Amino acid sequence: MDFSTEYTIGAIVKNFFMNTDYSLLYICDISDNKQDKRKNKFKSWFENHNIGNLILKKEKTIKELYHTTLLFHTENPHKDKIVFMFQKYMEYLDEK
Repeated sequence: MDFSTEYTIGAIVKNFFMNTDYSLLYICDISDNKQDKRKNKFKSWFENHNIGNLILKKEKTIKELYHTTLLFHTENPHKDKIVFMFQKYMEYLDEK
């Protein structure tokens, strides 16, 4: 992947979280069996671009296949509820 892609996505995510109320959920695509590589790539991007640790992350792998990640601002006033709902939804999907 192009080196500039990392910085472009990092800038987009940082700009997105200028609004502390926002949260972001993503699921790594499995159609080509490269979901583990995607998870690792996104993890390294998160670590490289999380300036000041302003964004928190919760991860869950469902059925050892679907890598999901929730990102939210440390100052999100709804973070407890967001994390609770994420965990409940992941539990629900894991049971299916």
